[in-house]
Amino acid sequence: MKKKFSVKLTVFATVLMFSCQSEEAPFKKDNNLQTNEDVFTSLAIKLPSMSSKTTRATPDNEFVINTLDVYVYDAADPSKSVSQSFSTGTDLVYDEDDKLYKTTKAIKVSKQTDKYIYVGVNLTAEAKTLISTNGIAAFGGGTGQDLAVLAFADFAGDDFMMFNNEPPAVTTSDKFHDTEANALAAINDYVQITVDRVVAKASIQKMQTYTTYGGGGTLSDALTWGWRNINKSIYLLPYENAGVYKDPNWDTYAATNYFAPPTDVNVNEYGSTPLNHAYATENCFDVVNHNLVKNTTFVSIQGVFTPTKVLTCADPSTATQRTDFTEASFSDPSGTTFYAIQTQADKFFYFKDEDVAEKFFDLAEAGAPDFPVLKESEVRTYDNGKCYFHVFVGRNETAPYAPYNVYRNKYYKISLKSLMMPGFPTDDWDSGNAVATDGYVGAEITVSDWEETAEENTEA
Repeated sequence: MKKKFSVKLTVFATVLMFSCQSEEAPFKKDNNLQTNEDVFTSLAIKLPSMSSKTTRATPDNEFVINTLDVYVYDAADPSKSVSQSFSTGTDLVYDEDDKLYKTTKAIKVSKQTDKYIYVGVNLTAEAKTLISTNGIAAFGGGTGQDLAVLAFADFAGDDFMMFNNEPPAVTTSDKFHDTEANALAAINDYVQITVDRVVAKASIQKMQTYTTYGGGGTLSDALTWGWRNINKSIYLLPYENAGVYKDPNWDTYAATNYFAPPTDVNVNEYGSTPLNHAYATENCFDVVNHNLVKNTTFVSIQGVFTPTKVLTCADPSTATQRTDFTEASFSDPSGTTFYAIQTQADKFFYFKDEDVAEKFFDLAEAGAPDFPVLKESEVRTYDNGKCYFHVFVGRNETAPYAPYNVYRNKYYKISLKSLMMPGFPTDDWDSGNAVATDGYVGAEITVSDWEETAEENTEA
């Protein structure tokens, strides 16, 4: 089962529904009770205090409940259901004394039978339509095939949608109130329902000892980052099968199932507040049988590299030996396109002119005397000096989580220790590679505030 942590957003449904009636004493209208078709529930919502909050450009809304939608299904016949919506400030009010959100109206359900209760927070119109169209199957019927899938665009707004973190247990028939007044008056007993945000969160901040090394040049102080391979669709509830969590793309891959937002989130300098951050949907894929980077949701850091020295050649068309190439200072400003060749010894040669780089590469590849052994099969082109570094934030997950997967309601906080220059010239340089534990990034990654786990990426 999924781990539960005290820092997770928790909904306490005061489905406190204790009946004063029995089959021998059916509800009657003439004694101020309802008909035997009507029983009532009431709700209270509690958000535990978080150890810290981080914001981007707008006030933090990660912990805000704007609307609450409750879906109650008959356990014996789930086609029989009721739903009700609540909004803060009207019929969902925060109680400062009890630190609870409380409903000021009760939910009327049909008959006194066992029920399944599902909770949705800050639901979009599309999510509500999906649930009303699919009924209880929208939340999962136990097989995975009938779980409704929510498209990313449906919850890419400012509010954070949240659902039950697992299928709810049955609320038994003996826990209902006979009147709305009694339902609203019951505030002391709670059936706990834990909800998860449907997205993961990440931020990157330089450590005090952050450094760059290697490469023979300088990397810009200002760095940006963005998520890569964001999953376009998820199940409404986490789906656990065979001991691991899965999503609709568990054992299949299509490029159209994923997208990458701009690399425009600022890497935070050491000690800066508030922290810039961004969000992504969970991505649960079968890393054993589909272990390519293109299946993985990760973060990409972007910087600008400027080489210190470059190789020049008076006439590359006639060059035949190593002495035809001479070293010179690279005097162009930061952000200038340059070219690079990596040797088998992991040394880089840089070039201002592409034709010079190509000639040097051809001679080295042909095994000309005094030329280095090459590591790569082509010349690298760093357009406008841009370079990229990848961080696999979920690489150390363990069951019921899978390595390299990213999960809802987790906060991946990346403390950046080091970057090995010059990085890679394109953001998809490793998309066809198998996921790996090494790279050009040294980072410590903790998952805090939303769930308490920790992991570390070692330096390359």
